[in-house]
Amino acid sequence: MLQPDNGTGYSSEWRDVRNQGKKTRKRFTSVLKKHGVHDFGYVNCTNGTYRGLYGVPAKTLRQRKGLDQSANVRDHASHGELATIHFTEFLSSERIQKQNCYGNAQCADICYDTAKYVARMADALLGNSTAEDP
Repeated sequence: MLQPDNGTGYSSEWRDVRNQGKKTRKRFTSVLKKHGVHDFGYVNCTNGTYRGLYGVPAKTLRQRKGLDQSANVRDHASHGELATIHFTEFLSSERIQKQNCYGNAQCADICYDTAKYVARMADALLGNSTAEDP
């Protein structure tokens, strides 16, 4: 979902959240690399995050949003979706380091589990499910 702002396509608030998310994503992928994630492990960790939060992988999110399969889901996410993904990747990074996870499977499991916790927390606080409204 693009956030309009004077014809640029994005509001300044949305761009700020997106840029902070990019920084978190870079740190997240760096942590994954240090903990032995390689090749499709990065995709599995990202899809674990999306499945935990929204119940589906990136490919299905793209289809639901009517996006091309090469589109970046985050470039079409709402402010709230971006903040949720950003927070989830931050927590996943922290948990991976704290628990000293290693490899594609362990790290993807942590990403999924963390995302499920975040989705349940949001549901409990807001009275709705993030998994049902990507």
